[in-house]
Formats: sequence, structure tokens, C-alpha cells
Amino acid sequence: MALTIGNMMINNVVSFLPTYIEQAEWISSDSYQLDENDIALILAMFSIAQIIFAPVNGTIKNWMGAKNTIIFGFTLLTVTTGGLGAISHIRNPYYFKYTACILRFFQGQGDVLLQITGYSVVTSVFSTDIMKYIGYIEICVGLGLGLGPVIGSFFF
Repeated sequence: MALTIGNMMINNVVSFLPTYIEQAEWISSDSYQLDENDIALILAMFSIAQIIFAPVNGTIKNWMGAKNTIIFGFTLLTVTTGGLGAISHIRNPYYFKYTACILRFFQGQGDVLLQITGYSVVTSVFSTDIMKYIGYIEICVGLGLGLGPVIGSFFF
């Protein structure tokens, strides 16, 4: 369930961020406008965090414990998604860009903690029938990825 909700939160942001940036009226002294490169950077910060934190996830899980790692990852994912929704009040394009990049980076970290630890727990607990339970996880992930943009479209 956490994997489904986590993927829904990630895709809520991805589904309307480019449209929001394109339609926003920025207040700036030098008339700097965010462009497609800025959008790409904001969205890429998620993957950059995944590349950085995926190799050390096992160490984090061993230090915090599996349950606490999943809870921390889900909390981090939830808080950063809420923060990404709140940045719509920022009217300066520089502040918007850097705040969005930081929030997307930590959202990627939360996703790594949630996803990788979730998979490792399921494969260790249900080691006799791994493929069946990996299939269940993939169903949850697919639901989250499919429903995220739909739910996000209701907000924007």
C-alpha cells in the first residue's frame, strides 16, 4: 500500500509541474523565465538522488531497521510532495527552481528508502514464493504510477 501511495505522490508532481511552470506569471527584476531546461533539471533531481542513495540503502536499512527505513522514506516522500505543492506560492523563478530541485532530490531519496527496502523485506519474508509476491508489489507500483497523473489532474 505504501508503494502505491508513494508512486501516486511522485507522479502527481510530474504530471502538472511543466504545465504549471509554463502558465506561471513570475515576478522577477531581470525578467528571467523558467524554461524547459529548468523543468528537466527539476525532474532529473529525483533520479540523481536515486543514483546516489541506492548503493547505500542497505547500510541505511541496517542502521535504522527495515520498518523505520520504510516509515522514514514514506514520511520524506510525503513531506516533500506536500512541499512541492506549496511552492506554487513562490513567485520568484530563482527561488522556485532551487526549492523545487531540493525538494525533488529529497523526494528521490525517500523513494529509494521506500522502494528498495520494501522489495527486500518482501523477498526475505516470502522467500518460498518470491515471484508471486514480487508480482503483487509490481501491481501496487503500477496502480500508483497509473493513478498518480489522474489524481494530479484533478488538482490542476
